Amino acid sequence: MGCPGQAPGTLAEQIVVPEQACHPVPEALSPSLAAAVEPLSIGIYAAGLGLPRPGMAAGLLGTGPIGLCLLLSLQSGARPRVYATDLREERLDLARRWGACWTGSPEKEDVVSRILKEEPGGLDLVYDCAGEQSALDQAVELLKPGGRLVLVGIPESPKVEFNIDLLRRTQLVLQNVRRQNGCMDKAIDLARRRLSDLRALITHEFPLSEVQTAFDLVAGYKDNVIKAVIRL
Repeated sequence: MGCPGQAPGTLAEQIVVPEQACHPVPEALSPSLAAAVEPLSIGIYAAGLGLPRPGMAAGLLGTGPIGLCLLLSLQSGARPRVYATDLREERLDLARRWGACWTGSPEKEDVVSRILKEEPGGLDLVYDCAGEQSALDQAVELLKPGGRLVLVGIPESPKVEFNIDLLRRTQLVLQNVRRQNGCMDKAIDLARRRLSDLRALITHEFPLSEVQTAFDLVAGYKDNVIKAVIRL
């Protein structure tokens, strides 16, 4: 409801929503933790679209709030080996705490070569949560023949490129993700079971009067922010 062209947004004390869009929140979830249920539902939905299975090797390119929620979902289910990348060390730190078997920054090393050294046959699936052309290029190089690329991140450009020769030769599968579908109750249950993890995800809280400060902080990646929420 806060997307451009759809509705004015939800930064208000009260808002009217359809009854079917409302879900009861357990008492264990504070309002700030309840706010994390939305990205967690996307992580659950996206993780499932990758069709992960135990024993698989997966790449996670981008460990922002959505990527981390996706990791939390994987570690609460199929538990594949997860190789995570990001540009920010504080997010990689949390990814390691949440079970990633390896983390690295593409600004500091050749992440493709490093991961393929650990997985010479390539990865079974890659989740792109960065939405960057460079990450998409890395994903295609990382996947084994017949591997699956799940496109979670939203690129700024309306068009992206793929090495079609490599894509065809290895018969890679592309799976797009649009938000979540039917995963809100699952996300509430997972949030209830992983309260301490979600507390680590939310690094900053702001009152409604400091909305601009919150947006500036997140946009500038300041103060090691991962997830900021607006509280009433």
